[in-house]
Amino acid sequence: MGDAYPLTDDQLRRGVARLVDGALGARRDRARALPHTEAVADLIAEDVVRLLRVDLDRAERMAEALSWIAGDVGGRALGAAARALGHVALQRGRHDEALRHYAQAARAFTHLGLDLELARVRMSAFNAASRTGRHATALAWAEQARAIFAAHGDLLRMARLDANVATLLFRRDRIDDALRMGRRALRAFERIGAVEDLAITQLNTAVRLTAVHDFGRALRMFARTRAWCVRHGLHLLLLEVEGNLAYLHAQRGEYARALALYGSVRSRAAAAGQDYLVTWLLLDEAELLVELNADRQAVPLATDALERCLAGDMRQDAAKARTQLAVCAARRGETTPALALFEEARHAFAEEGNQARVALTDLYRALVLARAGALEDAAARATDARGPLQASSLGAKVALASLVLARAAVGAGDATGARGHLADARAYLRRYRAPAVAYQAAFLLGELEHADGHAAAAARAYARSHRLLEGLRSHLRDEELKIAFLDDKAVVYESMVRVALQAASPRRAVARGFAFVQQAKSRALADLLARGALDREARLGADRPSGLRAMRAELNACYREIDRLEQGAEAPTPRRLTQWRARAAAAEERLTRALFEQRRRHPGAADLHGGGVARLAEVQASLGEATLIEYVDVRGDLHAWVIDRRRATVVPLGPMDVVRQQVRLALFNLVGLPGPWRASGQARQVEASTQAHLRRLRALVIDPLASRLRRGRPLVIAAYGPLHRVPFHALPGDDGMLGDAHPITLTPSGSVFALGRTRAVPRGTGALVLGVADRKAPRIAAEARAVAARLGGATLRLGARATATVLRTVGATSRVIHVATHGLYRDEHPMFSAIRLARTRLDVLDLYDLRLSADLVTLSGCSTGVSFVAGGDELLGLSRGLLHAGAACVHLSLWDVDDESTTIYMEAFYEQYAAGRAPADAAQQATAATRARYPHPYFWAPFVLVGQAAPAAST
Repeated sequence: MGDAYPLTDDQLRRGVARLVDGALGARRDRARALPHTEAVADLIAEDVVRLLRVDLDRAERMAEALSWIAGDVGGRALGAAARALGHVALQRGRHDEALRHYAQAARAFTHLGLDLELARVRMSAFNAASRTGRHATALAWAEQARAIFAAHGDLLRMARLDANVATLLFRRDRIDDALRMGRRALRAFERIGAVEDLAITQLNTAVRLTAVHDFGRALRMFARTRAWCVRHGLHLLLLEVEGNLAYLHAQRGEYARALALYGSVRSRAAAAGQDYLVTWLLLDEAELLVELNADRQAVPLATDALERCLAGDMRQDAAKARTQLAVCAARRGETTPALALFEEARHAFAEEGNQARVALTDLYRALVLARAGALEDAAARATDARGPLQASSLGAKVALASLVLARAAVGAGDATGARGHLADARAYLRRYRAPAVAYQAAFLLGELEHADGHAAAAARAYARSHRLLEGLRSHLRDEELKIAFLDDKAVVYESMVRVALQAASPRRAVARGFAFVQQAKSRALADLLARGALDREARLGADRPSGLRAMRAELNACYREIDRLEQGAEAPTPRRLTQWRARAAAAEERLTRALFEQRRRHPGAADLHGGGVARLAEVQASLGEATLIEYVDVRGDLHAWVIDRRRATVVPLGPMDVVRQQVRLALFNLVGLPGPWRASGQARQVEASTQAHLRRLRALVIDPLASRLRRGRPLVIAAYGPLHRVPFHALPGDDGMLGDAHPITLTPSGSVFALGRTRAVPRGTGALVLGVADRKAPRIAAEARAVAARLGGATLRLGARATATVLRTVGATSRVIHVATHGLYRDEHPMFSAIRLARTRLDVLDLYDLRLSADLVTLSGCSTGVSFVAGGDELLGLSRGLLHAGAACVHLSLWDVDDESTTIYMEAFYEQYAAGRAPADAAQQATAATRARYPHPYFWAPFVLVGQAAPAAST
């Protein structure tokens, strides 16, 4: 086959280059037109190797063309074609397929007696075997290839083999050995002038320097390698460089840079068909998210990686994914599945002789056990892990193991042992930069110094821990990650508050303590509000990409079907309802993941780390005649800051556990009893019991502050933890209800309140009233009409006309918005807490997309004011979404409300509001009017105001 006349070298090369263009038939025709000779086969094989790091799709087409020609040429060409197909399969992450092709090539070259070609195959097969955990086989092939290369004096391939073996040693966490062998290969490539080999080995050297936390040298090597790849057009290798650079940023605590780079590289690697690269990027990113406590984002990535690893027989990487999933399962309280996953991972690592990974698995299990309070078991695991980690030069992990041992010693009352282990950890941290471990070491030192009565030394240690933690947080841009990150770190801020309160000057103690309280409470929300008008990419809104809009449409379709089944005249079959709920849950997870990816690609305005934290003087200036009560847990004791525009004091209130238990009892009596009890002959007894529990709660959290509160003055209350569920206005005392003595407003924190006073959001005009009634709440329509009548000139939309579109358009310019409908609180996924509108639900994520200019937004429905209290005392619920959207004040319910009493309350509220009263005053009057009809606080106390509800004249 081929041309009848000989072709020049230039013509041959142009002909070979065209083998990758066009449809399959055209490519076959071009292959037939070329001379079918070993020389042409060699040219094509060279092009396959060149394209592997440039364009994998073109490389695969070139390898296919080689296999067509090799069928006619036979002999050595058949082996070369099988080897080329193996190369492509290896880069695609199809390792078993790669090994089959390499085995075919090895047989062909062995049959022909071409030992040098056989050695080349063994060197390539080495990579596929090592990636799938067949380490013994890989090393045997390496020795066979090395002997052949040495016999032929092939220095280039000997260097390549050194580089590959160094990679295997690194994967087995023999880092020092890997660095030594890598340096030997690098020197050889520099002497030979091998462009691609030099780039790959430089990259691997940078990765190994990252592993030993030599970040300065690693960064320089990454920069050198990146420039080399750009210069020589090594586009696919450039992806590996940037993916590994992301890992370096993660290890340095530069989380935002790492996450942005992971997302960018992963999408480009997927587009280029680099499946293996995608898999390890998923693993690395999941590991980072687990470190940040962002389990909801980490689990889908680790699960995806595990499925890919199992499909590609990547046993070691599958074990890594199982380790990450085990940590997340343990944090969810799923101890048995977590231990099973740890055991599977440990067995896989041990089977391959990877002792360093066995040790890492033991360390992760030790951390889980320590978090669960099983300190003795944790110490045993950490002891097992420490030696192998030390032998592998994993210094930061050795420090972490030492910290586990130190905590266990503290728990056992062995302060001397604890200090010894802590000293070991700190010694390693002086050599290895690991801020995520260093802040823990500094905090533990503070604990030991505090226990020994060394106040000044404890303060210095706590301050260092706080500085390191703040530095880490400053590298987070995403709101959800900021919240997750602080989930287990509140104790650091509480310790700083405790230190501040010990200052000699009471005034300084109050101010400094308050500053740390603001850093620890609802800070992510305060940062959002401080940023003001967000850019379109950050808000998404109407400009959401079509993929996100399709996901939202799919989710809304699920919600509509669930609502139809739940509201139908006949009870739905449990199986059908379960199926639709499962579909909705899956759609929610897909949308959550897509939104996270979108936010990472478009982080919006520059982050304002600390920009939302208000100083005491700024909060005082915002209060006018109101008094702020800000609660916070300080190392197990509840404290209250009582602040007005002239004075500020701190009052210790006693053990937080006592308050938590009393809140639980009060809420059970208030809303936990069956409804018929409140309407039966036992109503008086139930009411008396409820009042007694609420009175005891008031004695704990309000009465100690009474001398600092002036009757008639507005109160702004920033609750904490379980207190966010408490209706403070319903706390009874000798002089009546707290709400009778004070108009009451709630706020997530003093900083959020101060920001609300100064936030530059244009105010709207007119009113919008929406009502969506059903058979469970038939009075909603009547309530909506009554509210619209009292507001005068309001836009009223009921039933099918009460749409999300109306809320987005008319609501954007309305001064007052009232929505009477069902609320759906989602404790397991609070950002999908929602209100029901015509043919859809509007959840917190949707509210984030709104742009409101309302002075008042009322959500008159069940549990619209209930929020999940996340890390950093962040409130995740509808109120958060509305404040973020621009509402000055939101009016919500703390529990499932009664239809009739709600109508009475709302009519009274808007009568007062329309007469010119501020929301807090109107709520005070409406509550009294409703209580006159319904004595039990379940009926008259559910509604609260959050935000700017105090009288304007008083501020």
